[in-house]
Amino acid sequence: MLEPSSCLQKLNLAGSLQTLPNWFAQLDNLTKLRLSFSQLEDDPLSVLVRLPNLMFLQLNNAYKGKVMRCCRSGFLKLKIFIITELEELERWDVVDGAMPCVQEVWIMSCAKLAAIPAGFQSLATLQRLRLVGMPSSFLGKLGDGGDDFIRVRHIPSIQTIQQFGQP
Repeated sequence: MLEPSSCLQKLNLAGSLQTLPNWFAQLDNLTKLRLSFSQLEDDPLSVLVRLPNLMFLQLNNAYKGKVMRCCRSGFLKLKIFIITELEELERWDVVDGAMPCVQEVWIMSCAKLAAIPAGFQSLATLQRLRLVGMPSSFLGKLGDGGDDFIRVRHIPSIQTIQQFGQP
């Protein structure tokens, strides 16, 4: 029943939503968003992409689906994107032209994610990629000659951490 002001700049929502409220797309001044334990059934990026000033996005156990998609001309100001414990996520599509300003991406404990999104090679501003608690089958594709190497070779800093607190 919450309907926040369109002037809202930061929002941290924890708890089951299942769907994003209609008013989400009207938060034109939102720069920072954290969604945790939301149990969203539909790809949240299809709504969140409409937030014109979003610079920080964290999805923590927020989505139950298998596929997420960042579309062209989406997330124009996003600088930091963190996905954590999206337990059913198998594929993340990043279309060329999406996230043109992103500088840092964290992918944490997404055990079913098969690969780095193909569109990552077009993220020219991406400076840091952090991979935490990802399966060895995922990480093995990142090395020189691996299937995903071409997608990440331009990123200056890539850090893998097997478990929280252990490099």
